[in-house]
Formats: sequence, structure tokens, C-alpha cells
Amino acid sequence: MNVAKPIYVIGHRNPDTDSICSAIGYAHLKQAMGVNAIAARAGKVNKETRFALEYFHVEKPLLIPDLYPRVKDIAMDCKIVVRQHDTLRNLGEVLRENDLRSIPVTDSQGLLVGIVSVSDLAKRYFQELGMTNLADMRVRYRDIIHATDSQVLVSGDESETIKGQIRIAAGSIATIKKIIKGNDIVLVGDRKPETILTCINQGISCLVVTGDGRVPAEALEEAETRGIFVLSTPYDTYTVARLINQCVPIRRIMHDNPVCFKPLDLLSDIKGIMEETNYRNYPVLENGRIVGLVSRDRLGVSDPAQVILVDHNERNQAVEGIEEAKIIEIIDHHRFGGISTSEPIYTHAEPVGCTATIVSNMHWQ
Repeated sequence: MNVAKPIYVIGHRNPDTDSICSAIGYAHLKQAMGVNAIAARAGKVNKETRFALEYFHVEKPLLIPDLYPRVKDIAMDCKIVVRQHDTLRNLGEVLRENDLRSIPVTDSQGLLVGIVSVSDLAKRYFQELGMTNLADMRVRYRDIIHATDSQVLVSGDESETIKGQIRIAAGSIATIKKIIKGNDIVLVGDRKPETILTCINQGISCLVVTGDGRVPAEALEEAETRGIFVLSTPYDTYTVARLINQCVPIRRIMHDNPVCFKPLDLLSDIKGIMEETNYRNYPVLENGRIVGLVSRDRLGVSDPAQVILVDHNERNQAVEGIEEAKIIEIIDHHRFGGISTSEPIYTHAEPVGCTATIVSNMHWQ
């Protein structure tokens, strides 16, 4: 949304033909001089003016009802998002690689469903949640494979979610039989073949062999027969346990129903909302899709709209919100009234019948 802002050439409220045509003509002249100028109007086109425009096949100027600063004027581009099914590990990588403090979360259709921040990730890290809670988090096998950089020795449906608990095969055979249940995910190091076979015979759903440990052929055959995943990872058991804990989907820690704004919302309207909610960034939505982010830090740094006034120079005749804009030129044939500027500007005034005459002569000069 950070595009070079144009200069609006605009006439007075309740515009007449002179006001409209002068805006069109002077914008054309500025464009020929390489200026990004746009003809604008501060009200409806009357019948006389409409006839003239249609007769000469000229489009109506852009309608600008006011010049009050809006969200679109300060919004930052939002090129990076994460999906709600991505894992916390994915989230951490994206935040770190792009030096972000927060990031929008979308669904598979690209619609905003939440926002997540570094602080949310930190809170999750310090929560007293053991691996046994992951069964309720709808972690998928493919997430475990990706997080642990595993080689798949015996495959299955990677899109399925785990149903059992995460266990570590430590201790004797009797202990393993006691703690490991059906559908569990079992982490095992370089153990004896009978230990690995015992785990498989318990009806587990996935065996993760850590430290690139050996897996006997008979264990692989039994796992294949039972439809059990067998993964081999280079990481040690402690690291794998931590990595699996990072397989929780982002949707589990994100803020759903975040405070959002629209591009045309007035900055004066959102200021109070920002003060009440105190978030760092706020998504900017258009038709449910994120088009930018607005930061509370940028609330006071909006660049005012640049305007050239034609066929008027008094505040009570100007477009609403003119006090929020930067007037850079005035082209007029009326007396000068009550508009003041903070710095010198170019003015061109002549005692002629209409401003269009001035603009026409400027084309010939």
C-alpha cells in the first residue's frame, strides 16, 4: 500500500463547469510536465458540466468527498503471512528470518483468521505443557516429519493427526509395556531389537528412532504389516522431544477475531481503538483479505495529501478536510480569501472571466 502519492487538482464544493474543466485541464498540463497529478472534484457533476464532458468524451474527475487522513495513508505492505495449520516452528523461522514482531494468520483461502506475535510464541514456550497435551492439538504426522528432519523408513498417511501420547522408550521391557499404549508416538534411541519390537507390538502409531539409530529389518517388516510409521532422525531424544513440542499448529496460540481496520477508515476514528487495545500492529482488510498492516507507531506520521486548488482559494469553499492537506498551488480568478499555508506556494491569479481561461493560456505558454 506504500505507493507514491499523487497530487490532486481539485475545484470547489458544488462544482460548476469552470471548476471541473479547470481541474481536468491543469491536471493534464502537470502530467505533461511529468507530475503525478490527478483531476478531482469535491461534489457531484451538474447537468451542464455533464453535457460538456459527454460532448467532448472526457471522463469525470475523481470524486474526493474529503481529505481527512485514512488508514490507507499510513498502512504498510503486508507481503508475509502464515497459515493457521503451520507449526510453531514454521512461525519462529518466519519471525526470525524477517525480523518481525507479529504476523497475520490466514486460512487456506487467504482470508484472515487471526494474528500472532513473538510474545505469543514466548508464552507458549514457557507454558507448563508436556508432550502428552499434543494429542489434543491436532498435530499431523507430516509436521513431526518436517520438524525433526526425519527420514521416513515406513510411511503412512502423513496428513493424519496423532491420536495417542508422546512417549520415550526408556527403562526395561516391562516398563515399556506398562507406559506405552496403543496409538502412542514413541521416541527411541539406539536400543536393542527386542526393545524396538516391544514398542511396535504395543500397537503404537509412530516410532521415531533418534540419533540415526539402527532399526532391525524384522522391526521394519512388522511396522509395515501393522501400518505403523517409522521415522529416523539425526537429533538426540531430548532435541526431538522439544522439536515435536513445536509441531503445535499456529491456530492454537494465535489471537482470533483480531481488531481490524479498513483502508478508508479515518485515522481519527481508529486512534481511540488503538489506545484501548494496545496491540503493536493491526491488519487492514478488504473483502476479508489482508491488504496491509497499520502500526500504532505510524499513527502520527501520515503524509498529508498534496493538492492544487483551482477556481477557489477560500477554506469554506474547499473540499472537506482541507486543513489536513498540503496546498502546493492555487490557480484562480477570484479574490483571495482565508486560506493560509505553512510554507510558500505557487499562486497564479488573473482578473479574467474563468479559471479555465488561465489554464488554457498556461498550456500555450
